[in-house]
Amino acid sequence: MLIPLGRSLGTHGGVVWLREAWRVYRQARLATIVLAGAALVLLALGLANGLGAALALVGLPFLLTAGARIVQLERRGEAPHWHAIHATLRRESRGLLRLGLLGLAVGLALSLLVRLSEPLSHAETLGHLIAQALALLVLASTMLFSPFLMLEHKLTPARALLASAAGCWRNLLGAAELTVGFVVACVAMCTPVILIWVVGFSKVPMSFGATIWMPATAGLLLLPALVLSPYFAYRDIFVEEPPPAELTPLRL
Repeated sequence: MLIPLGRSLGTHGGVVWLREAWRVYRQARLATIVLAGAALVLLALGLANGLGAALALVGLPFLLTAGARIVQLERRGEAPHWHAIHATLRRESRGLLRLGLLGLAVGLALSLLVRLSEPLSHAETLGHLIAQALALLVLASTMLFSPFLMLEHKLTPARALLASAAGCWRNLLGAAELTVGFVVACVAMCTPVILIWVVGFSKVPMSFGATIWMPATAGLLLLPALVLSPYFAYRDIFVEEPPPAELTPLRL
């Protein structure tokens, strides 16, 4: 049963969802790693301006839905074959596309508001940075759970975006843990490449040795769990599980 605006879980959140996602990842490594690779592509597009960022926003509902499908198949004891995941994405493609385009419209509106707050002096720079961060948080909150709400509870895309935002803001700590964790994992994976690109391969101290690859390894291990965790968060926040049926006493 759906809890329309979600429930507040207090301090319960990110770590619990990551632990559950890690358990699924261990059972469905290949599918989850491929999904994590797709998440990296979307992140790279999102960091670009213009068309790349638009494609990332439109593609995000498809990525989240694929992660949810992997979790559902693992819970049923089925192998997460890509033909089953592809069939779901193809069947729901119109709704997911509408959701992505509506999310893009929200992103453009927020971008316009941020542009209106562009600093006219150095003293206003901090306020502009805060406005950018808030805009990103609002956009992330609208997109994080909206595909699940739309597909499992038949909400319209607009209502799904609003409900997702309400659930995120009622569980700001947990949602922030997932968002920050995803960004940190991606940055950690890119650290060696960024370092070599900035200072040059020949100038990287030899004493670093394999040390510079340690953040990339940590990010690679964490990212697959992060792409599955939003579905566990959604189930905890929005879904009221029916109570177990009482057992009928046996007549002796």
